Amino acid sequence: MNRLGEKLRQLRTQRELTMRQMGIIFDIDGSLISKIETGKNVPSLGLAVRLAEFFEVSLDDLVDDDAEIAE
Repeated sequence: MNRLGEKLRQLRTQRELTMRQMGIIFDIDGSLISKIETGKNVPSLGLAVRLAEFFEVSLDDLVDDDAEIAE
């Protein structure tokens, strides 16, 4: 798993959301969330921006491998 995927999983589970629920919220297939979390895919820039806004983190914090997400 890559850092982006780890961060996304951390943020998703903090809000107690399933991958399916994330898919519904972002109007995407829930399996895309799984692929991002496992490092098999990367989100488009547009989706990355929407994820950062939804989770109220900066885009830099979401995609920067050295940045940490507060618990």
